[in-house]
Amino acid sequence: MEKIRYLIFGSGYLGNKFHEQLKNSFLSKERIKSKEGVIEVIKKINPEIVINCVGKTGRPNVDWCEDNKMETIESNIIVPYYIALACKATGKRMTHIGSGCVYGGEGKAFTEEDKPNYFGSFYSITKIISEKILKGFDNVLQVRIRMPISSDKTDRNLITKLLNYNKIIEVKNSISVLEDAIGAIKQLMDKNKSGVFNLVNPQPVTHKEIIDIFEEVVGEKHRYEVITLDELAKITKAGRSNCVLSIEKLKKEKIYMPDTKDSIRKCMEIYLKGIVK
Repeated sequence: MEKIRYLIFGSGYLGNKFHEQLKNSFLSKERIKSKEGVIEVIKKINPEIVINCVGKTGRPNVDWCEDNKMETIESNIIVPYYIALACKATGKRMTHIGSGCVYGGEGKAFTEEDKPNYFGSFYSITKIISEKILKGFDNVLQVRIRMPISSDKTDRNLITKLLNYNKIIEVKNSISVLEDAIGAIKQLMDKNKSGVFNLVNPQPVTHKEIIDIFEEVVGEKHRYEVITLDELAKITKAGRSNCVLSIEKLKKEKIYMPDTKDSIRKCMEIYLKGIVK
């Protein structure tokens, strides 16, 4: 039996995707309640790297976090801290799947050195706090993903979300195609990197451009209405982070993410397989 290289915590959308793509990985379904509980699992599996995919984004969206703050704090702040403490105690490296939804504002691509400036949702606030806490550990790699897209038919996929919305905004945003992002994260782990890295595809896109790709692939129009950010604010409980992230730091490591629209189109074709005539 081959040695387990990656121990993955969090058996949701992200955890299952990592488990699917990373060979020699073990997906734990343990509910984390303490540092000691994490240490026990680490000693049992004895991986090289521990990957944290635990996190609450809310169902159906981040508005949920506004009404469920304790659960959001537990998943987004306390659990990552327990895992980091356990990894430090056992001499393991940790990779934390964080969020790029910590910035807001147009006109620039935010780098890893920019101070988070978006506090419009409780979700984003918890992500800012956990990132700051984990920066105190020299064995932790933090990767910021945004608006994850994949070929999977799940309500966590941005494709599914957009197809279910009848109102969308037209603002440029960085997004992460998971199939690409996981490959890049593996390269960072292979290089034993720590610190914070933005992990998004190169070109920002609007939600309308993603729907345009859907229409090209499926060969028919999708009915929706484009609304302004002010109009969106009137129908949501929490604010929404809209931002572009720089991936220059990633490029300096000679790690390159594929063209955004090409990757979205590939995902869309697999996603729609059996639907497209």
